[in-house]
Amino acid sequence: MQLPFWLQSTRASLAQQTSLRGHAFLLLGIAGLGQEALAKAIAQDWLGHAMNDDPDICIIEALEGKRDIGVEQIRALTAWAQQTAHGKRGRVVIVHQIERMTTAAANSLLKTLEEPPEGVRFLMTAQRAGKLLPTILSRCQRVVLSPPSLDEGVVWLRQSVNDVSEQEAKLALQLHAGAPIAAQTWLLSSGLSEWREWQQLWQDCLHKQEVSQALAQWARSDVTRLCRLLAAQSYLTGQAFDTVLPWQMLRLVWQVEKALTQNISKDLLVDNLLLAVNRFLVGEMPNMKLVEKRGALA
Repeated sequence: MQLPFWLQSTRASLAQQTSLRGHAFLLLGIAGLGQEALAKAIAQDWLGHAMNDDPDICIIEALEGKRDIGVEQIRALTAWAQQTAHGKRGRVVIVHQIERMTTAAANSLLKTLEEPPEGVRFLMTAQRAGKLLPTILSRCQRVVLSPPSLDEGVVWLRQSVNDVSEQEAKLALQLHAGAPIAAQTWLLSSGLSEWREWQQLWQDCLHKQEVSQALAQWARSDVTRLCRLLAAQSYLTGQAFDTVLPWQMLRLVWQVEKALTQNISKDLLVDNLLLAVNRFLVGEMPNMKLVEKRGALA
């Protein structure tokens, strides 16, 4: 399995079975680095053959249409792990994005990690260690994955995506915290054209120092899209200028995104978010307070 260059040294070190300690390994890194492909490649190295329909590999991830990994999946994994291996190199469990496990699922997995069946090794991926149970972290050997340098990422992107300029590749990487695969996906989809449209709206707002009617229509037609683009804009602005305003705006966007998953009026969320953007555009600190009892942002 061919992996991108920034993952090859990690694969090589984990492939050396004689030097490995422990039975559980956590591949920790931001989204878009290729953790899932790396886990499958390492499992293939451990078992010594391709993993197509391999009965000695069990892959756990959120089911289609589901947000979380449920306890039933972990119980099924536990039952699978008790079975006898078909090959001579044991069995491998891969759990993608373990931060998506429910509390019950996490506790169930913890029991298996505490008393692992003989010959079973675990490869797990996560984006944020802070979302995991400390007891699970303590039973894993962490492998922290880092993105390549910006220049290396630009070269890789331009080789893997046709007709992408250096400036476009750099923008894609900056918007995705340097993660090349996430940037590649964005470039191959409608991400770049959507960003150009957004820039026209945003620059108009900056010029007028207020939210334009066109941007307000965007917000009301798709507030999730607005939050995503406004967060990206705040992130870029925060990196370019030494000021707290864009980081405060980014924090508020995250607050609204969380509120969107709750029973709160979407219209009121949008109204309050646009008021905050207006404050930001005139150089004032954007503020909102989530008042759940009233079901709105005030």
